[in-house]
Amino acid sequence: MCVPILYQQGMEQFYNTLADVIIQKNCYVWLGPGVEEDILYPEVLLFEETVCGDVYDDQLESLLQCVAERGYRLVMNFHAPDVVLGNVAVKIKDRWFAFGECRNEAAREPLEGQYVTEIWPLKQVLPNLSKMEVKPSYIIPIRPQDCISHNKISDSASELIH
Repeated sequence: MCVPILYQQGMEQFYNTLADVIIQKNCYVWLGPGVEEDILYPEVLLFEETVCGDVYDDQLESLLQCVAERGYRLVMNFHAPDVVLGNVAVKIKDRWFAFGECRNEAAREPLEGQYVTEIWPLKQVLPNLSKMEVKPSYIIPIRPQDCISHNKISDSASELIH
C-alpha cells in the first residue's frame, strides 16, 4: 500500500513542529539509559535518534502537549484497556499514524497511569509510513496543557477520530 505524498509531507511537518517546540521549550532528551543530552539541532536528532522517556516520567508527554497546542491531534493508542504497550499516534489529514511507543501501567496496577516512552526517528517512520497507519481503538488523548484532565480515559475514539 502506497501512502500519498501529502501524508509524508504532513508527517515531516509534524516532526518540524516537534523540533520547533524542543527549541522553544529548551528541552533536553534521553537518548537511552543514563544518556541525557541538550539538544542543539533537534531536527537532526529527531531524524536520526529514538528519543526516550524515563520510566513514569511525563517529559515526552509534556512535549507532545505543547505540540498539541499547535493544532495536532495526538493520542496514546492501545488495542484494549488491559494492554500495557501501545503506540503514540498523530492524525495527519484523515488518517492516524504511529510515531512512538507508550505504556499503560494502569492495565497492571489500577493506581498507575500512562506515559509516552519513545518517539521514533523520522528516518524509521517515513519510509514505513504505510505500516505506521493505525486505527485508534482504546485511546488516551494528549491534549494541550491548558485543557488537561488527568486520568480521563476515553473508551471511544469517536471524539478524536472525526
